[in-house]
Amino acid sequence: MDRTLQACRTLRSSALGLIKSGLHSSVISIDTCNRIVRQVCFTKAFFGCELWTEITNTEIFLLERAQRYVCKSIQALPRQTRTDMVNALIGWKSAESNIDERKLLFLGKLVLMKDSMLPKHIFLTRAMEFKYNCVKHQLGFIPDIHRILINYRLSDFDTYLRTGHFPTYIQWKKKSKLPPKKPRNRSSVVYIHFQKVFILLGLLAENIHYL
Repeated sequence: MDRTLQACRTLRSSALGLIKSGLHSSVISIDTCNRIVRQVCFTKAFFGCELWTEITNTEIFLLERAQRYVCKSIQALPRQTRTDMVNALIGWKSAESNIDERKLLFLGKLVLMKDSMLPKHIFLTRAMEFKYNCVKHQLGFIPDIHRILINYRLSDFDTYLRTGHFPTYIQWKKKSKLPPKKPRNRSSVVYIHFQKVFILLGLLAENIHYL
């Protein structure tokens, strides 16, 4: 739980720091805000998440709530905005999907590592132990990534264990790009876009004497 609370604090504080320094959708484009927040805040908050295992539903809830808070802040949306829509407006994935994607990329790096390196030997040994049930109740990265591969119907790693063939890193990176969830209905998206327009008009009215 400590790792999750720290990640939430880092995500919020780094995003608010950027907003206070001028990173706001009323000043620069939302696409630029989105790109900067993802490159700076997400990288800091989710650093090392590839090795997070046994993440509970409570931890996922806390991460999702922190991400929605940041998402609303950079878009200047009211706090009452429907939470299931804020991510979809700028194409953000859920926090859980972000973690899963980083774990898949980490898997690709492990598999494509040189055969002579010790970490790869350890990784393949544990993978084979899990595949053939040599260890009861195995914990760690291997069972976690196995669950993710099943969830997203990716069979490349199982093929690699059988045949030794695996996609190149560029190909695997494309496969690991999980699509964001689509909004539930179009009317909600239109409604929130109108909310954003009215907010921008309000900001313009407040600052019109500076123009």
